[in-house]
Amino acid sequence: MLLSNTLTSIIAVVSGVLTSTGAPMLHLAGVSGTNGILLFWPTNFPNYFVEYNPSLSPTGWAASAVNPVIVGTNFVVTNTLSSPEQYFRLSQ
Repeated sequence: MLLSNTLTSIIAVVSGVLTSTGAPMLHLAGVSGTNGILLFWPTNFPNYFVEYNPSLSPTGWAASAVNPVIVGTNFVVTNTLSSPEQYFRLSQ
């Protein structure tokens, strides 16, 4: 990015944009006033799905039965936390 300025403005010129080719990041957000949680990741990763596990054991991961919906540029899954600890991950 190249920055320049005038007396009344700042100009930013973007000469190139890097794009990620790795795995997407799963984001989490609590739903206020409930025991629900939103899980979301970018829509440019359509072959991914959410798995959950009550522990970090390498076994016991299960695919979420909730199908994601598209909200803006994200896939979003709303989940209810059924135990004090629950772990989530994206898989292909």
